[in-house]
Amino acid sequence: MTTEDFVTDYLDFLGVRATDGTTGPPSLAGLNRLFVAHLDRVPYETFDINARRVAPSLCGTAAVNRVLGLADPSARPLTHPLAHPCTSDPTHSHAPMLARGGYCFELVRAFAQLLRRLGYAVTLHRANCGPPTSVDWRAVTDPSNPAHVNHVVLVVALEGTRYVADVGLGDGPPKVFQLMEGGWEVHGRHFRLERLSPAVWRWTHTPSGSFPGFQMEDAPLADENDDSYSAAFGRKHEWYHSSLDSGFYMKGIVVYRQRAADGGVYKLRGRTLTLRVGGERVQPVEVATASSLREWCVLIEETFGMTIWATFTPSELALLWSRTAPSPKL
Repeated sequence: MTTEDFVTDYLDFLGVRATDGTTGPPSLAGLNRLFVAHLDRVPYETFDINARRVAPSLCGTAAVNRVLGLADPSARPLTHPLAHPCTSDPTHSHAPMLARGGYCFELVRAFAQLLRRLGYAVTLHRANCGPPTSVDWRAVTDPSNPAHVNHVVLVVALEGTRYVADVGLGDGPPKVFQLMEGGWEVHGRHFRLERLSPAVWRWTHTPSGSFPGFQMEDAPLADENDDSYSAAFGRKHEWYHSSLDSGFYMKGIVVYRQRAADGGVYKLRGRTLTLRVGGERVQPVEVATASSLREWCVLIEETFGMTIWATFTPSELALLWSRTAPSPKL
């Protein structure tokens, strides 16, 4: 696939067009359009980890192919018994959507590929999601240590100003934000950024967020090719997929999508889908709870645009469904 095909396909997938200003000269307005569309169209999800799959490649091409649903070797046929009626109907005009989301290392990698092709000046930065810590997390080498590098932050430079465009946070900020100390509010959600030292920033999530925030290195990766990216994040990526102590495995399946229209956050935790629209004092509303694997697959397809029945084997689907069962009360 040529560079032009890749960019066109990606923009089509996000539902943005050249007339939106996204393919013109890099601009803050264009960056925000792409960012908001990505949060809405490409979900944050941990299915692979919970299905005990081998860690997928972190190379740029693989990340883009994952988002666009290309070259999935495990794709199921249209006649799969869990197929949604609209996509299992042989007279329907489109094939099942094999597109996938992912978590930070995959989503940020793919988005960085797109932005660079569109002419944006992108840098990638090592980070650690979690509470503030006095530990020098940048020097931790053991991936099982919570202070180990566990996140990547995407920064874009525009006319001398740096902006964070992090599509890998799940329920993070619904718009890009300037890399500058201070607090701000979007859709009733409050965030804060402070500089802990010349080398490290601390971003604090909204009080209702799913995690406290992250520390980020000011200095970017010296080289951002596939080998350097894997060297920076590959060990943690492998550990997340192989260890039963991985937080993503221990906490079970979670999927996020942020609506472009109002920043509303869809969250699937286990079998229950909720929607939160508004500030941190607004409680999420339960949308639906699946009572069967088929209902669960349909709920995921209709809310997040992923046909997991087409991308996981029957045994993997059975495992995923079992991972959504409520824990017995003691």
